[in-house]
Amino acid sequence: MMAALLLASGRAESLERRRDQFGKDFGYYLYPLAADIPGIGQATGAGATILNMFCSDADFTGFKLQGDFDASGYALLDLHLLPRTLVFDVGMFDYRVATVAYDRGIDSKPDEYIYREVEGAWKVGQMTLTFAERMFEIYYRLAAGSGRLLHVLDKEGHPFAAMDRSRFDQGQTTYGLITDITDDRLDPRVGFRLEAARKIPSTTWKHGSEYHVTDYDVTGYIPMREWDTLALNLFLSDAEVTHAGITDYDELRSVAGLGCDQLPPGPDQDSCRATEKTQLSEVLAHNINGTATSLGGTQR
Repeated sequence: MMAALLLASGRAESLERRRDQFGKDFGYYLYPLAADIPGIGQATGAGATILNMFCSDADFTGFKLQGDFDASGYALLDLHLLPRTLVFDVGMFDYRVATVAYDRGIDSKPDEYIYREVEGAWKVGQMTLTFAERMFEIYYRLAAGSGRLLHVLDKEGHPFAAMDRSRFDQGQTTYGLITDITDDRLDPRVGFRLEAARKIPSTTWKHGSEYHVTDYDVTGYIPMREWDTLALNLFLSDAEVTHAGITDYDELRSVAGLGCDQLPPGPDQDSCRATEKTQLSEVLAHNINGTATSLGGTQR
């Protein structure tokens, strides 16, 4: 990987940006959205983005989706508090979605899963101190919101309603450093990018653990032909629990169970207990180990 980075960087010290990283060319686009996510469902909607509004660096973007799941989000980006030096971003989003949940770890079985229907809303703000055409950046991000678990369903879609539906406040503080020695921040063709971040999640749910997450993200860009580039990425994430919540299954079941004892003995109670075990095992693993940043997704 280091050899690839050295090759990608070339003469890193003399690498220059291909264009102004604070360009003010106005642009906009409107677009339809159609999403089909396995295990979650389908939704349709629309989005809009406006770039460099009012002859400034400020951008706006927003979207809305409705269907088997609902989601919307809006953001104002690149608000310069100090020109080309101190940049502020702010956004908000909300959602209602039933996600598929498997047992945690590589030994999970593909035919054993449950659905968690959740809703929530978040507000996010970020302050970025940037230097040298955005090659070096320090940022601070604060996210605050709330969410609640609406239903837990077995894989056949049967709900088990006897559960805590309280809404809990949530938050996350993130500190990060970025070194971007590429020829363009948004469209890199050569160079390398390093990012390190410390994330500190929080919640008012008193039975959960306190922990922090450390991420390392390294990407090298190697030009191939005139029109394509090979990107190599190494991503590491580690969670460390600083204060343990409930780590006993029976104790957790008493405060966050699905009320299976209220059902008469039989198939419904058996299905409830199996669903409850999957649900609580995930919470228990989260309390014992914390939860590192997920692999995959749109960024990796």
